[in-house]
Order: sequence, then C-alpha cells, then structure tokens
Amino acid sequence: MREIKARQPRQTRYLPGLPNRKIPEGNAYCPRCSGLGRCNGGPRNARRSASRERSKLIANILEQRVRDHLAAFYSGDVEAALANCADDIDYICYAPTGVLPHLGQRRGKAETEASWRAVVNRYPRMRHEVRFIVADNNKAAVIIHVHYHKRDCDRVVQIEVADFYTFRNGHIVEIRQFFDSFDLVEQLIERDITL
Repeated sequence: MREIKARQPRQTRYLPGLPNRKIPEGNAYCPRCSGLGRCNGGPRNARRSASRERSKLIANILEQRVRDHLAAFYSGDVEAALANCADDIDYICYAPTGVLPHLGQRRGKAETEASWRAVVNRYPRMRHEVRFIVADNNKAAVIIHVHYHKRDCDRVVQIEVADFYTFRNGHIVEIRQFFDSFDLVEQLIERDITL
C-alpha cells in the first residue's frame, strides 16, 4: 500500500528589507533586478545583451583590422596597408613638415601611398609594438612604440605614436597620428633642441 504524504504549506517569501512585497511564486530572489525577475530572459534585457555582444564583436573586428594594418605598414608592405583603407582616406600626421616634408595631411590613396612610401624608403627596417588598443563602434585608438632603422646609417630612432582611426564599411577613412615631434627631430639631427 502506498503511503500518502501530506502536502506542506508553502512558505510566503518576501523581498529582503520589504516585508510587504512578496517574491512571485517560482522565482528566486535576484539582487540585480530587486527580485522581480526582469533580468532573467526579459525581452528588454535580451535586446541589450544582444546589442552588447554585437558591439564587442565589432570592436574585436576593428582592433584586428588596426593590428593587420600596422603589421603590414611596419613590415614595409604599403600595398597591404592601403588595402585596409578607403579610396577617400584622410591621413594627417601632426609633424613639422619643414623637417619631415613627407608627413602632414594627405587626402586619397595616391597621396597617402606617396607619403608612406617615403617613410618606408627612408626607414627600410621598422619594428612596432602595440602598447594599447581600444575600439568601439566605428572608431579605434592605438598607442605604438616604434623603432625606425635609418637607411644611411645604422642608427635607430624610437618614438611613441598615437593613432586614431575612423572606419566606414570596414575600411579606414581617417587616420590622425600624433607623436613627440621635438623628440623625433632631436634623434634625427642628433642634438638637443633648446628654446
């Protein structure tokens, strides 16, 4: 013969600190949503979660594109570096153009290619190390430590460079480049500049 067990009465559970607010049946208390179950599969949070995942994916893709672009450029492969860029790229390297005439502002692939080829011809061996990189939506920023080996002598010029990228349809449309131009010029002319 089967034994019939008496049903235990359900205990009423209340939200911590709120004795007059009951926890809905079948739900556990959740401190993130104050125990109301909004964070567990609610449509609003599902959309937010999907949006965050999409943003992370886009940021990872942009970071990798920047890394690929830098690897191509600093290995001397100007064509591969330009392949990551849009036809109407706007490249500005904030540098004294009196000393470094191949830098400054360049618009379009042709002008940018000429500028980058001048850098590669002057410094055939370059090495870079990404110190910091961040990307979000259609923007990316990177700090790079760069070693330039001069062609005419065996001297190495080292500088920290900050690049800021803007993307459109997965291609780079804008590059803003900053570095300590005094430090670079001092290394190039091999003497201190005093003002």
